[in-house]
Amino acid sequence: MNGEGRDVGPPSGTKVPTPRSFSADAATAEYARWLEIQTGASLLIVTGVNTDAEGNDLAHIQHHTRADRAEYVVNLLV
Repeated sequence: MNGEGRDVGPPSGTKVPTPRSFSADAATAEYARWLEIQTGASLLIVTGVNTDAEGNDLAHIQHHTRADRAEYVVNLLV
């Protein structure tokens, strides 16, 4: 619970699905400058939505990561 007396997330240990989309693109001049890479270098782009335990949107995310410094591990539920 937060200071206002209401729950702000799932109970400890509860996993809430947060789907992510992965794509690749070439760095624009602006991203190249921010990430200290050459314009046109490969970027990994991760997009998604963070939600609370009830499924309400909390934050829309989009991360641009240098492809030469990225590693993602995906655990598949079978």
